[in-house]
Amino acid sequence: MNFRKKSTPKKSKIIKSGKKCITKSGKKSRKHIKQSIKKRIYFQNKQLQEKFKHASDFGIQESWSLQNLTKFQIAIENHLQSSTTKVRRGTFRRMPVVHYFDPQTALNVFSDDKGYFISGWKLKENQLKAIIDTGNIGGG
Repeated sequence: MNFRKKSTPKKSKIIKSGKKCITKSGKKSRKHIKQSIKKRIYFQNKQLQEKFKHASDFGIQESWSLQNLTKFQIAIENHLQSSTTKVRRGTFRRMPVVHYFDPQTALNVFSDDKGYFISGWKLKENQLKAIIDTGNIGGG
């Protein structure tokens, strides 16, 4: 019989490199995932079209057209790149999301964990407070 000593996995060490924090095994450290969230969202035309109803919150007053849909997407991207936009992990209707909210304008855009656009609109006062306090809106 061949008896081999089972090796116990070693605790991975966190390597900090700029804003990226990874373990020696190459995985992102859970502690530092929040730091690595980027202000980037992937858009799917169908979802963008469905949420065009919120375009007026982003300054797009015209009715739906492909040109105005593009304006809506650009307005969302400008919101993401604003220096006053904050990033916070949280939930929307108990689904994990990443919120990109601006406390000054009360605009919020959120994506799923993979970075795909879900929706965005101007928050009501209680919604803004909930995102700031807990990161969670919709669904109690």
